[in-house]
Amino acid sequence: MRGSILVLAALLLACSREASTAHPGLPLQPAVLPSALPTEAGAAVHAVADAAPTLAAVDLSRPRRDLAEPAQAVRDAAAAEIRKALATNPGAGERPEAYWREKIAGIKPGLTPDQLKEQLGATAEGGGAGGGGATQSYRLDDHWIVTALFTTRPAWVLREMGKLVRVPRAVWVEPPKGHTGAWKTYDVQGVVRHEIDYEKGAYTRFRAFHDNGQLSYEQQYAGGKIDGDETGFHPNGAKAYEIHHKAGKNVGKWVHWFANGKLESEQTYVDGLLDGSTMNWREDGTRSSRIDYRKGEETGQAAWDEKGKLLYARGTAEKP
Repeated sequence: MRGSILVLAALLLACSREASTAHPGLPLQPAVLPSALPTEAGAAVHAVADAAPTLAAVDLSRPRRDLAEPAQAVRDAAAAEIRKALATNPGAGERPEAYWREKIAGIKPGLTPDQLKEQLGATAEGGGAGGGGATQSYRLDDHWIVTALFTTRPAWVLREMGKLVRVPRAVWVEPPKGHTGAWKTYDVQGVVRHEIDYEKGAYTRFRAFHDNGQLSYEQQYAGGKIDGDETGFHPNGAKAYEIHHKAGKNVGKWVHWFANGKLESEQTYVDGLLDGSTMNWREDGTRSSRIDYRKGEETGQAAWDEKGKLLYARGTAEKP
């Protein structure tokens, strides 16, 4: 009788594991509560379940540390291990968004930047200031960033908390001095973020990637200087820009597009200097401004409102 009960318990646990595999975000649970089974069967289920760690127990701290190792093979193996673990357990080793939203909700206006940083346990990651206000980004952990809006006059004081965004931390590793060959770095999700080719410590090709794995941009280098065509892409894969360089200088026609495919700007460089008309458009396709240049010097400017009405024009931009 005891043997039959143990077999039954094992079968029930196997069914539970199949269900958990079909829904990888779910924790492993027995199909029948042990209290509903005879005492021996319940004990058997507990014994087997306790011996097998659940998906939520995956620990990625070691491979994530290995992403900072100088040996390329170690980084590659660590990234592959992380990707494999996350494929069956998304969010492993990551605080959920709800955790940070609750913590941010408890932040009150009036804090200094240092006080805010201490309450969040965060590190500052750049920002901008002007007109009596400032925006500062804070990295909360390896996966989340939040912005904060400050007034700066007469002193920096928190006005309100801004947007919470999931941005996995990229792990940059400096190559050895004089390195020749490929160099690849990853983020904490195991996603490649840089693929760089070196020749005696100088770039020959530089590729950067968004955190979803989509190529962000690719540059070519010659003699240690950026040279040739450069193409950039939005996270959704849409082309972001096409620009050109020669021996480290900007040259030719530069074109940028919004993520929706609409034209954003066009400008021309001659021997590293803006020359001709720089045209800018809004995301809805309406023209917004024109700035004229001659050998890098501005010669005129014009602007239009959302309905196409000319707001002003001066200098060379007075002419169509």
